[in-house]
Amino acid sequence: MFNTGEIKDLKFIQKETMMARHLPLSLPLGGEAWVPRLPIERVIVGPCRHREITRVSVDTLLRKMGYGTGRVIASKRPFQKT
Repeated sequence: MFNTGEIKDLKFIQKETMMARHLPLSLPLGGEAWVPRLPIERVIVGPCRHREITRVSVDTLLRKMGYGTGRVIASKRPFQKT
């Protein structure tokens, strides 16, 4: 659920089988300049159509934010288009 103040910042995207909404992230600079960091241990992506591309993208975002690499894994659940 989004807060009342966040509603104005929502972005909507029409996809093939659904209408998606997201709140764009505003992230501070990466590397050592951003302290403190959240204690992120692992991120699981999927199920999704492009699981490996998404996994690499999330891993790259975490590296940019100073977390290093290797924290992102892909879900083993298959993507189902119903």
